[in-house]
Amino acid sequence: MAFPVLEALRARSKEVAQRHVNNGEADCFEDLALLGFNLKNSDIDCPPANLQSSDLDNDVHPLFYLKNFDGLDPDEYLTLLPALRLASKLLTAQRTFKFLNRMIFADRVRLRGSKKAYRIFKNPEITPENQEGIEDFIAIMAKCVTFYFSDLKSRSHDGSRVLGLTQLRFGRNPDVTLDIEYLKFIMTNLYSYNDTDTARVLRFQFDFAVTIVHEFIHVLEFTLGEGAKFYFDDREEEECGEEWTAAVFGGRISNINELCGELGLAVDGGDEFYLIPMSYISDIQRPGWWTMVEADLVSLEIPLVGPTAEIAVQVLTEEGWPMKSRLPPK
Repeated sequence: MAFPVLEALRARSKEVAQRHVNNGEADCFEDLALLGFNLKNSDIDCPPANLQSSDLDNDVHPLFYLKNFDGLDPDEYLTLLPALRLASKLLTAQRTFKFLNRMIFADRVRLRGSKKAYRIFKNPEITPENQEGIEDFIAIMAKCVTFYFSDLKSRSHDGSRVLGLTQLRFGRNPDVTLDIEYLKFIMTNLYSYNDTDTARVLRFQFDFAVTIVHEFIHVLEFTLGEGAKFYFDDREEEECGEEWTAAVFGGRISNINELCGELGLAVDGGDEFYLIPMSYISDIQRPGWWTMVEADLVSLEIPLVGPTAEIAVQVLTEEGWPMKSRLPPK
């Protein structure tokens, strides 16, 4: 089996390849190829030959109807549909309901010295009544949320670029602002993508779906707590959106640089960030795979397989890509 990344690295920079081999990282190049990466015109866009576009055909949740997107035209919305179908699946996944059940119904311990900061330790069993209540809560909020696209210049606590921002102002419905880079990506890439761009498109759709559900979790959090902060277990940081990604996928998710999934996505494995395999990003956009998820035959947790995102960023940087890492520090 040929590994295009390894071949290209050897052809263009034997010294770089040898340095990684000497460091015991020889397999990382082959792993990168298997993850759907290849070198082409200073870009990474060549997927495995059998990679197919998303074929999800489920209904879009009312939360993600066109009327809830301010300034998005029908053509742009149609281009986003595969991502919104995936977002609908993630929003209604049982793991999401279990997380919301904990956030909404678990006993809270108020932190000393604060009127609106709570810690949640317990993880109560989800009952049919609780599930129905969560569904009703989502349905109510879906009628009043507005999504915008704007240039988000803000940074998170770890210095990485913010791709979504949720605001709940007194007397107004919740606003979710999504980074304008998502819209730019649609306009410059998705309208004209072809088979050679499939991996990039699938990564974009996965990234967008995770981001928009992540931000809606904040909508529920802010509405539920009226400005309260929820800390889970013994963690020092309060970030319900990342708690949701950890509960659903097994770890928080990040772009490896400040582009919308173009140069890869990574999952926090505890000690390191690992590149998310293209096989996973592809599978999660297949109806048959969701049938198995809903039957508890496969898990939504992302497998931690090499290489680490740090190695991937290092290789890409040495090969000349303009990398600005978005990975939080470890």
